[in-house]
Amino acid sequence: MNPQLRLVSREGVEYVARFVYGGDPYGPGGRLVNEDRRTLVEFVRPRLGGDSFVIAVPAEELAEEGEFGYRKEVEDLALPARQADRLRRWIASPASVEDAVVVLVGDDDEIDKARVALAQLQFDPHQESNGVAAVDRIRRLPPQLVVVGRQVRGLEPLELVRRLSDARESCGVPVIVIGGDAAAAREAGAALHVPVPPDYRALVNSAAELLELV
Repeated sequence: MNPQLRLVSREGVEYVARFVYGGDPYGPGGRLVNEDRRTLVEFVRPRLGGDSFVIAVPAEELAEEGEFGYRKEVEDLALPARQADRLRRWIASPASVEDAVVVLVGDDDEIDKARVALAQLQFDPHQESNGVAAVDRIRRLPPQLVVVGRQVRGLEPLELVRRLSDARESCGVPVIVIGGDAAAAREAGAALHVPVPPDYRALVNSAAELLELV
């Protein structure tokens, strides 16, 4: 799988940047494009209904700094300086930038505390409060681990787990469920159930095992 990086513009629009090594030398109608096979970076903006807007830009052009760090004529893509720096570092060395290895889903105290606890693994988990948005994100760019809390907007926690388990793109992603019924969580497809109140040290240890860090 090509390296991928999630970015959010100053306007709050989410993009996914992904390498296209050498690019595709042929365009519509067999027209030659990118004949020198430079390394391209695709910017993908998901749209409602499953459609996406995609544009490819030569990687060397993305090193240019602008007023806000980086700006390209890609709809409304304008990155804050911090994210622009992440993009430049990722282009220079994709392995140097971890991106959403862990996704937290929920809007409750347990998830907030889990985020702090999981920082011990040197990851910056991405958090989604809306279950429908979380399922869409996880299917598009599956992380290595998902942690689901007790309060999820727009979707029951176990229904979210079922949808992830049933989807081809996300069925292999282990899910930890915090709270609720342990048997029901396992039946829905969870890899692990954590009772409330959680033992956060045990949660971190379990996450490390599922991420194959130990």
